Amino acid sequence: MKAITVETMKFLESKAINEYGIPSVVLMENAASGFVRALNLEYGNTADKKVCVLCGKGNNGGDGYAIARLLHFGGAKVSVISVFDTPLLSGDAKTNANALKNMGVTFINNLNGEYDIIIDAIFGTGFHGEVKSPVKELIEEVNNSNSYIASVDVPSGVSLTEATCDCFIKCDLCVTFGYAKVAQFTGAAQSSFKKLIVAPISIPEPDEYSMLICEKCFSLLPRRNAISHKGTFGKVLAYVGSYGMAGAAVLSGSAALKSGAGMLTLAVPDDIIPTIVHEFPSAMTLPLNNSTDISHKAIEMDALLIGCGLGTSDTAKENLIKLINCQMPTVIDADGLNLLCENVALIKDKNVVLTPHVAEFSRLCGVSIAEIKKNPIKHIMDFCTQYGVCIVLKDAVTLICDKSKKLAVCHAPNSGMATAGSGDVLAGIITSILAQGLNTFDAACAGVYAHAAAGLIAKERLGEAGMTSLDILSSVPKAFMSPFDITPHIKEL
Repeated sequence: MKAITVETMKFLESKAINEYGIPSVVLMENAASGFVRALNLEYGNTADKKVCVLCGKGNNGGDGYAIARLLHFGGAKVSVISVFDTPLLSGDAKTNANALKNMGVTFINNLNGEYDIIIDAIFGTGFHGEVKSPVKELIEEVNNSNSYIASVDVPSGVSLTEATCDCFIKCDLCVTFGYAKVAQFTGAAQSSFKKLIVAPISIPEPDEYSMLICEKCFSLLPRRNAISHKGTFGKVLAYVGSYGMAGAAVLSGSAALKSGAGMLTLAVPDDIIPTIVHEFPSAMTLPLNNSTDISHKAIEMDALLIGCGLGTSDTAKENLIKLINCQMPTVIDADGLNLLCENVALIKDKNVVLTPHVAEFSRLCGVSIAEIKKNPIKHIMDFCTQYGVCIVLKDAVTLICDKSKKLAVCHAPNSGMATAGSGDVLAGIITSILAQGLNTFDAACAGVYAHAAAGLIAKERLGEAGMTSLDILSSVPKAFMSPFDITPHIKEL
């Protein structure tokens, strides 16, 4: 699914109006029609339902007036609140508001009584700053109601340019127009809706867009030929594990094999090899001691994994440098990232995927966690272009970016993934896919999809509270079998 910026959306609307000759009022009618279709799809038949439409003074309010008209004709009992003085209206919004008045639709001053549905069309995608009285109190009243709440384009109060918002509509359904907006999945916006539906309005295709990770990403996963052998599917060397952290080696290595890699070698300290062999007989081991030349083994591989449970010893640092200088497709996670903080320039223009969570990314780029969270997309793009690498920034919403500023977003909420070892599984999956021949960005997108799918498969079986990384791991093979809908809450009409 495509996702675009607010700026791109404005450009596409302008192109539709000025180059295609589609009147703006037609685009508004298309938006209203799409909204009503989505509402009927999600809520059900609105005939005879009590509906209150809250309309602002801009185009979002104009959409609201048009929606009120269509619902009125569909048999709903519609009331309208003009949140701002109607003399402030102009253009298409004024046209649609006047039509409602001419039709005798009821205009009221406040929410008086109970409504089956409240439609929020106060502020649109251009909103920024602080919500002030009396709109703030109105939003709080809406949120505290028992009504089904549906927002037009974006929940009012949410800024798509600022990460933090103090007061915003929390809706059951948000219907956005043309394309999903990237910023709807970051900051406060990500928790402002339960379901998002994208409705077409007859605007052009964008030349540049981001990708929303969804079940279509299944097509990125490597296909398997029946006429093959273990070498066909890639060889992985994982420099992982340390005393007390053998589990990270087992989880990441197991994930690599369960994701299709044909051969796996775990480069681990001597003292944890008995544990590895007992828990994970499918892996080969490279015992590490002072005389081991890890780089000699690395160049025989198709992809490398560095960092899961590795520790931050001087030996680990030396081997990290050796492996990065091999210039193999490489995933760096956990302690590999902690070691890298001392010399980030090592990875410049290397064929590398970094998989930090926000705190690790903060250490890598020297920017505070608070600043990163204000605009994670900007910071990840800046880092990727500066160092020429691919990053998977892990959070409740995961961002993937490469040196060309290509961006993908994974919005598949699942608190069961917030468990120790989940990141080790993801790192192993991505490394396996790299070893099977995909480029860094596609491997990262495919790996994030498969990891999210495995997590949701485990959630369906066990619920979220009791999930462990082993449950995610055991679900990985099923994630590779057939497409899995990781975004049932985000759909296109």
